[in-house]
Amino acid sequence: MSSGAFTSGGGEWRWTPLGVPVVYEVVALHAVYAVKFDDLPQLANTTPARGSRGERYVFLPGQLVAPMERKPCGPNNWAMRVTFDGNDAWLTELDDAGEVVLMRKHVDTKQRCYQVSSHLSGTFTSVGVRSQPDYDFAYSISEKYTGLLAKGRVITTDARVCNSKGDAFVRLTSVKTANIQSWIFEKHADGHQVLTERAVEVGEWIFEVSNSAGLAVRRWPDYDASLKLEGEELKKCGSFVAARERVQGEHGDWMYRVDGGWLFSTREGARTMRHHSSRPVSITSNPGENVIVMLDPGRWANGEDDEAEYICFVTHDDGRQVPHFHCIGTVAKQLNNCAAKGRNVTGVAVSPKGDTWYVSAGAPAHNPSAGGHAWWNGVSSSDIKNADGRIVSFGSKYVYCVGESTTEAFINGSNGFNTHNLESDLLDIMRGASRIHKLMLFHNNQYFLHTNKGFYWKINNEHLEKQINKQMHDIVSISISPRNGSWIVIYSNRYVSSTGVPDVVGRTLGTFFKEHHELVAKRSSMTAGYDAAVHTIERIPLLSQVEKAQPVLQSPSSHASSSHQPSLRRFGDARHLEAHTDGASRGNPGDAAIGVIFYDSLTQMRLLEIQECIGTRTNNEAEYHAVITTLELVLKEVNGCPLADRVLSLLVQTDSELLARQIQGTYRVSAENLKPLHSHACDLLARLNTMLANGARIEHVGRSRVADADQVANEALDRQSKRQCLSNSREGLPHTPPQKAFCVSNWRID
Repeated sequence: MSSGAFTSGGGEWRWTPLGVPVVYEVVALHAVYAVKFDDLPQLANTTPARGSRGERYVFLPGQLVAPMERKPCGPNNWAMRVTFDGNDAWLTELDDAGEVVLMRKHVDTKQRCYQVSSHLSGTFTSVGVRSQPDYDFAYSISEKYTGLLAKGRVITTDARVCNSKGDAFVRLTSVKTANIQSWIFEKHADGHQVLTERAVEVGEWIFEVSNSAGLAVRRWPDYDASLKLEGEELKKCGSFVAARERVQGEHGDWMYRVDGGWLFSTREGARTMRHHSSRPVSITSNPGENVIVMLDPGRWANGEDDEAEYICFVTHDDGRQVPHFHCIGTVAKQLNNCAAKGRNVTGVAVSPKGDTWYVSAGAPAHNPSAGGHAWWNGVSSSDIKNADGRIVSFGSKYVYCVGESTTEAFINGSNGFNTHNLESDLLDIMRGASRIHKLMLFHNNQYFLHTNKGFYWKINNEHLEKQINKQMHDIVSISISPRNGSWIVIYSNRYVSSTGVPDVVGRTLGTFFKEHHELVAKRSSMTAGYDAAVHTIERIPLLSQVEKAQPVLQSPSSHASSSHQPSLRRFGDARHLEAHTDGASRGNPGDAAIGVIFYDSLTQMRLLEIQECIGTRTNNEAEYHAVITTLELVLKEVNGCPLADRVLSLLVQTDSELLARQIQGTYRVSAENLKPLHSHACDLLARLNTMLANGARIEHVGRSRVADADQVANEALDRQSKRQCLSNSREGLPHTPPQKAFCVSNWRID
């Protein structure tokens, strides 16, 4: 509801809609009537004419009245607007004789959670919502869920008031119909318990939305569709949210309070959000390291058969290995045995004739304590065996490779290597190196070697050699078919193959690398979403902290003396502030201005706008002046408020990363012109942190987040430019200095 003005007995009066509920009790010994008149001076607590509006506007002694609006009416009287079934009527504090007929009641503004009692039975299976805190008024809202609350529904309230009999009434935090309050009683008039207060647990939770259709933020901790916040976008599947409080709902499901409302983690037992107790781990592994490929292993053992053979193992980041192989001989039996026992194959080497081979594998999935193992056939290198005939070790430090049946090498990354029948030039290169990183042997004495001194290879295929030359540093493995010369090169994050490679190998590798890249992108998005949620969790105040200050109700005479000024509390009832700041400089240095806009961080209601031309400044100086102006204004407001009414927290947002990091202490201040500004800003921030319950902090945000403040600052510069042009056109007239301007709600103060 916007502010406005009306005339009453001469002179202009200004009024402000009541954000905090103000409740009166009828203390007269006679009935008080609310009547509808278009002209306020005619208001009087008199009996309306017969048939004019009916008995529904009668307030009986002891009843409570919660007006929507309050205006001065005469020198010592106030007029209140109340609503019945969407219709407005007025009543006054004093009757015609000047006697007090309405007495203000204390309102507890602490937020609470209630559940419509499960003890309701028979005719009491739901409870109606009323426009006034009383039993006798008809329902003011006829919509299904906000007008009639069914048994088990969980709600939140922001006000509680008791009448002289001790009957308690609470106001719902939000309703669907504008300008109508919604009240409900804790106990029915006959004593039946209607509302049961639910305990709210405090903590810090980070969730990922797992519901495929997304989730809508609710006004109350309940999952009925009609309670979605209007205009609120769905929290899409995969998005992260932070919560600081939770309450248990009707079916034992937990409802979590997030920024702006409530979300449920389960719905009647079905999971809708996944809890993350720690930050998702980024995927840094290279998928190529988890690929084992061999083309036509043991091919020559199969005579002249042209059928392609292959071995292709891919291991996903979750440890799941997908085996694809089509080959013959004992090596095939060993690979089948590993797959049957749940062992992930970690290494395979097979000679072209298939008579020499080596297979290593990890521990069985069902028995991790069993450890890894290795099997071989025709291997002559004694370094593979110890006295018991078992493998000494295998893995990244131990590599066995074979080129021909009698050409083999066992590479021990720590102690050296042993070879059999290697060419002398290759052997000389290996001996000249202090460490061998990678060695691959192929048929016809081909090889690829990577040592601490460089890369060496002997490849008979021209196209493969060109491929190796392009990106040799990223090569993980190479396989060459002894049958048709086809080849495949595995890199860290991709693969390249020639024609003749079996289709199943290409499809397996293509799917594997694609899924890995998608998983990396998803995990990166998850990490960013988690970090953003952790960052925003501090901005969600606890329910126990969301307490509104009682409005100061001035007498009509005192109200008249300040008719052209806003409330002394520039921020109204807001207790958690969010300030968007920006500085603009045309010329850097040049004409500069600042823009600051304050919001209520809970409701995102725009509270206050500041724009000021500050002379000639650099852009960084203007950014500092915007933040300093913000901190000074809040500090002044806090110093002038009682402790119970103080702002609880302040978040200052700026698009200047330099300013934010300097104030946070991450960046050093080297520019001399910024040092005094930096010192002053840090001093103001430290003082606020000692005075605000939840502290004050500076946050760097994107430019779009503070675009509103940027627009305000540039508007100030535009107006100054127009004034200068006008001043230059009027010779002899002095230049008018720039003025600071404030805007509170719909008031503007120049």
